[in-house]
Amino acid sequence: MDQLGLDEVLLLIDADPPHKPDVSDFEHRMAMAQLATQGYPRISPDKYALQRRTKNHTIATARELHEANPASELVLLMGADTFLSIDRWADREELFKLLSFGMAGRNGSDSLEVDALKWRLGDSAQALQCEVVTMPLTNISSSAIRTSVGLNEAISGLHPAVYDYIKNNRLY
Repeated sequence: MDQLGLDEVLLLIDADPPHKPDVSDFEHRMAMAQLATQGYPRISPDKYALQRRTKNHTIATARELHEANPASELVLLMGADTFLSIDRWADREELFKLLSFGMAGRNGSDSLEVDALKWRLGDSAQALQCEVVTMPLTNISSSAIRTSVGLNEAISGLHPAVYDYIKNNRLY
């Protein structure tokens, strides 16, 4: 948050993610996000997600947030793997105008990968603003969580309350 100068972070929980067909129900993902952000007053699940219960692309959320907060600078923070596929996203040119991006880096070549992405985007990259965020690497992903829970293994880096929620609700 501090690297990007953010006042708050909203976790965007999609009711029906268009690119991830095999996910837990929205209610479970929202509950886990609420548990994970307890004790972090500047981080919270997106309250608009509770109203949005259909398949949704990032552009629709960006439009809503921009309309609700026209004076705010919006920054979409995501992992490098997701950001580097943005050349395949719907309405990306409009998205580039509505917000800037923070990319959680994964290795020392992140700036080169962003440059390569801009080259692939061509003229539409002119409006793209991206800052590579340096942070400790964590080896945690939804697929790794599902595997570890299935094997009844502890998961390093996962909030204990979220782990308990997953186990108690037999999500994976």
